Amino acid sequence: MDLVPSGSELHSMLSLFPTEPPDASMSLRSPLLPLSGLEDPPLVTEEIYDLGGYSSYARIISLLLDAFIGDRIVAKAHPWALRHFIALSIYAEEVLDLPNNSSEVFNAKAVSSSTLQRLMDRVQQVTTYVLSDVGDGQSWHQKVTAMCVDAKAQHDVGGIGKLVATLVQVSPSNDNPRDARILHAILQHILSHTSKEEGDLWMGVCRKIEIKGKRFPFHSTCIAHSPLVAPFASMAVVLSVASSGSEPLRLDRYRNELAANVTGVRPTKINTEGLWLLRRLVVTAPDPDSDVIFIPQTRAVNFIKACQQWVTSDEDIDEEVENQMTVLFFHLAPILQHVSGSHWDFIFDVVENNLEVRSCPPPSRDIVHGCFVDHD
Repeated sequence: MDLVPSGSELHSMLSLFPTEPPDASMSLRSPLLPLSGLEDPPLVTEEIYDLGGYSSYARIISLLLDAFIGDRIVAKAHPWALRHFIALSIYAEEVLDLPNNSSEVFNAKAVSSSTLQRLMDRVQQVTTYVLSDVGDGQSWHQKVTAMCVDAKAQHDVGGIGKLVATLVQVSPSNDNPRDARILHAILQHILSHTSKEEGDLWMGVCRKIEIKGKRFPFHSTCIAHSPLVAPFASMAVVLSVASSGSEPLRLDRYRNELAANVTGVRPTKINTEGLWLLRRLVVTAPDPDSDVIFIPQTRAVNFIKACQQWVTSDEDIDEEVENQMTVLFFHLAPILQHVSGSHWDFIFDVVENNLEVRSCPPPSRDIVHGCFVDHD
């Protein structure tokens, strides 16, 4: 540890890198990534890399990763490093998916795909080990969630608990997709076997950070027009709770509230308030293979009608609005499959339009219908 900078110095280094993906196609990787509003990719010069294609930050973090793989006791003793391991894995994933895009962390022309994949695998290995015994017991969750919403609260929750609380606490002033993905990567491990009561505690955190404090001047372009204070951090928490399968009552109320609010969005706010409602609703969706009903059938019908009104309005609708609609249609199709009406034609039209926008030949309606209905 004497060979590497301190945790605060590494955090300062990380803060200089882009927090948004270099291309909209990365949104397929995670519902936490936006399709629109991305900043222009940075101009990168090769002088910042070593011969292996690593920036100084990547070199330091990969050194720590090697050390922690070899000594897991040390890994447990430095949980703060997990944030940097996951961040490095995110940047490695971006280079693997977009080898022609520039990166400030890796030189895509010099680093091999096998090296990046091996790095990602090792990050997953260390993450699983460090988080293997974290979050046991409702008392731990009560203490961490209390610290998340109140910076003055002090509890003995261990290094990981403090890391999670810090990530949530700073989100109102520095909310962005990268840190939200880091938060989700940690929480999805911690919440994988939580109870309904513990899930309710985390949904309480979500509601608090959505409205907590005053609005700050955000630098991220993809957070523009959000009605929330920390939308990405909030979605990371909700996605983690929804993925856990615990289905707390607050989650069900939350998704029903979002679906109901869609019907009240004015046409002039479709691309702002409407889009953020869709984004948030997407992360509440349960596992398609589970027995959980996304939303009641009547609410699903009303939701589709509201989307129809959006599309038929005189307003120009952003591409991401229809993209998010399509994701939600996947979860709504089993609920609506026995309900006849014009909503099916509308669903097909939106799906086909999305495919046409991406310069792909649209499939026949029979194929699209099979993709949705046969899912059930």
